[in-house]
Amino acid sequence: MSNTTLRPLRPLRPYMFQNKKLLTFRFPTNIDTICAYIFEYSKVYCDLIIPNNIKQINPYAFKDMGGNCQIRLPSSITELNPYTFLRCTAIKTIRIPLNVKIINCYAFEDCSYLEELYIPHHQIEVFNYSFKGCNNLKRVLAPDNVISVLGGVFSYYKKMSEVPLEMRLRTYLFWKIKYHHSLCISEEKEFIHLVLLCGERLDILPTEIWILILEFIEFGNIME
Repeated sequence: MSNTTLRPLRPLRPYMFQNKKLLTFRFPTNIDTICAYIFEYSKVYCDLIIPNNIKQINPYAFKDMGGNCQIRLPSSITELNPYTFLRCTAIKTIRIPLNVKIINCYAFEDCSYLEELYIPHHQIEVFNYSFKGCNNLKRVLAPDNVISVLGGVFSYYKKMSEVPLEMRLRTYLFWKIKYHHSLCISEEKEFIHLVLLCGERLDILPTEIWILILEFIEFGNIME
């Protein structure tokens, strides 16, 4: 792999930076699309700030990209395509812009180093398997209705213990609040188990979940 500091030529084209090591990079301002495979197998060690002249990011654009960087998505895109970040190990945090309305299937598949996900609004459609294989996720901040969808997105995990704890709590408690149904014995045990596992992280839970915890205690539903 060559070790170079690159500024993009124009126009950008597929495989342009394949197997390159990027120390600096700036997107040109006269394009509106990031093409497929442009960063495939590259190693990126600088922040990639995608400007608002970009209207579309094609599938596989960041496929198998490694390194260590932050990617700032532009407010000009409305959809994240399938496989856009397939096996991208360079990012630990991703923030979804307000204008994004759809996160397609497999958009972030196998982003094994992704630790934090931020979705700031509720008017977004998140398809199944959009975060398949993101086994290192530790923190997910999103509105409750999105959390409930993400519960389905993460339902393919081989073991329930692999799903982020806060997500597990917030997902099925969201449905309990929404439909006002009581928890069965097995759900009570799972709920208690999750509360104990979360420990000091309970401070991030929303008020309605704290109310449920207090209800469990008050009515003697907390079991050994």
